[in-house]
Amino acid sequence: MNGRLLRVAQVEVAQIGRSYLETVNVLANTIEGRDAYTHGHVERVAEYARALAGSLGWAPEHLRMLEFGARLHDIGKIVIPDTILKQTRGADRRRNGKR
Repeated sequence: MNGRLLRVAQVEVAQIGRSYLETVNVLANTIEGRDAYTHGHVERVAEYARALAGSLGWAPEHLRMLEFGARLHDIGKIVIPDTILKQTRGADRRRNGKR
């Protein structure tokens, strides 16, 4: 009986973890949806961070925390007005002959 309860609890914890990751992904996608210039950036940061930490031998629970952090690192962009977020960046201005 105790083994069964433990397994049920483990499944529920795993489901909560997946739901949390899905929520984080929705936030990250919301940020990227506002700024096409950085499309795919959050996913690349998460992949690079996991690969680097994995090569350093980080424990799985630490890799998971790192992935959440990588996906949320631009969360502050949510409150940046579109007029600022979507303005022409320096490299784009130089490429188009503007300073």
